[in-house]
Amino acid sequence: MKLSSLLLILVLPIVISCGGKEVEVEEDQTIRFDRGVELFEKGKYSAAREELEFIVMNNPGSREALNAQFYLGEVFFKQKKYPEATVEYERYIRYSHDTDRIAKARFRICECAVNASNPYHKDQGATLRALTRLQEFIEDYPAEPPYQEYVEQAEGEIRDIRNKLGRKEYESGRLYLKLEEYESARVYFDEVLNTFYDTEYADEARLAILFSHILEKNRTAAEEYLEQEKARFLSPEKYQEGLDLLTATADGKLTLQEFVRLYR
Repeated sequence: MKLSSLLLILVLPIVISCGGKEVEVEEDQTIRFDRGVELFEKGKYSAAREELEFIVMNNPGSREALNAQFYLGEVFFKQKKYPEATVEYERYIRYSHDTDRIAKARFRICECAVNASNPYHKDQGATLRALTRLQEFIEDYPAEPPYQEYVEQAEGEIRDIRNKLGRKEYESGRLYLKLEEYESARVYFDEVLNTFYDTEYADEARLAILFSHILEKNRTAAEEYLEQEKARFLSPEKYQEGLDLLTATADGKLTLQEFVRLYR
């Protein structure tokens, strides 16, 4: 028997065996992926995570591993583990060519950033990063199907963030108002008007500036300011509130309602 024939006889069973094992591995990955997705959809996130992480760790680079990466992001998102979810979404985006799912992953990253941000009275560094993420998303995707819903939600989140940042400046101004540091208070209220002019705190800032002049017993400045800002009020009701405030303090004294305004 020729040497080549002998080698073929010896090697062929090994090749066939390896090929069979590869098929078995692929089938096992598919089964585990389907199981992971099913568990995820049933809300069994910890169990789903185990299946998905097994696929990612044991068969990196495969189609199932890439899809499992996306669902891992979804699992962490549902568990409110936003930093971990962001990592998984970013890994998916890096290697995926599925444009629709990439858009969803990018929007999820925006949501993670928003959900991880602090309330208005704490540091707003994370909030500003979330704002940047949302603005980048809107710049990259058109407000039309299939991305319209994402863009509209992103715009809503931006409005909420601007409102929160406006409130932070407004509340800082109110703090100085209570301390009778009227000039410092107006610096913060002016910041609301200059930067967050389209938020619900813009009119509140106008009323606060008006009130600061009243507290300083500078009636002329108060009246002139209200007249100056008359056309800029976003709400006619808030402008009327300013007129009522001037009327209520005409004798130079604060009523209980004005003290409530100051210390609420």
